[in-house]
Amino acid sequence: MNKKHSGYCALCLEYKDKLTFEHIPPRSSGNNSRAKIYNGQELIGSNKLPWDFSEMHYENAQQGAGKYSLCKKCNNKTGRWYGAAYSQFAQQIKETFETSFSHLIQTGEINIKNIYPLQVIKQIFSMFCSANPPTDDHINYKPVVYPFSTQIPTSPIQKLILAQYNLVNAEYWIDDLRKVVLDKERTGLNYGRFKICMYFTLSPLLKINGISESLNLNHHDPVSVSEIVTYPVGFLLILNPNNAISYPGIDITHWADYAYNDCTSISLPLCMYPVNSWIPIDFRSREEIQKCIEANKSFLG
Repeated sequence: MNKKHSGYCALCLEYKDKLTFEHIPPRSSGNNSRAKIYNGQELIGSNKLPWDFSEMHYENAQQGAGKYSLCKKCNNKTGRWYGAAYSQFAQQIKETFETSFSHLIQTGEINIKNIYPLQVIKQIFSMFCSANPPTDDHINYKPVVYPFSTQIPTSPIQKLILAQYNLVNAEYWIDDLRKVVLDKERTGLNYGRFKICMYFTLSPLLKINGISESLNLNHHDPVSVSEIVTYPVGFLLILNPNNAISYPGIDITHWADYAYNDCTSISLPLCMYPVNSWIPIDFRSREEIQKCIEANKSFLG
């Protein structure tokens, strides 16, 4: 018997007795084979390395990676409006990696031809909406007002309060992304509220992280981030970005300013990161992670 997946659609927010499966990324981009879905929380407190999923419980996703998160109408709309453009974009990067990677290393950039930037980034928005679905009480939700006059924290207490403020308001803010996705022709974005960064990776690890708070190791400031990684690209959705911080990856937020039918070729720096951990924005090598674990063991005695 098929399991019933009911709940609120991650885009239109209507309650449905049957939600459809949203492939993250789209099935046509290559996400069409069986995937093992693990819950990274099982690794917390364990002695396992963050890439060691042996003997862990997993969900066997026969149709690929994704979530039951969209109603049929919204799934069909976004697939028709944005799916093909995103798949062409992702497949072109894959093919370039597989045929010309040594040339990319020499030049330090990748040329992506004839893409539709607005369609691509709206598909990315849609994926982040599915990665951060509405809660059951979202209808009654009211945003919390930040208690300080500036959103640039200076003290540890202010940084902690800002982190909690971002987490509490995340669902309310993501409503703006939902509205952008469901308006096919709409351009622009609240750039004070959102930043989208992209990077390249050779890691086969597929990662879908909802909004969480991570510590920026360069500035020691909290970063509210959701991350989606699927070879050969990774995306970061950063909420309430601080312009004083240099976030990892390539800022592609401005792609939202293109018109729906704008088609162009884009050159991007070859910003490569290793992905060996389920932890958000953790770009350490396996050697660096192992050294950190050993250092922590020594510190704790």
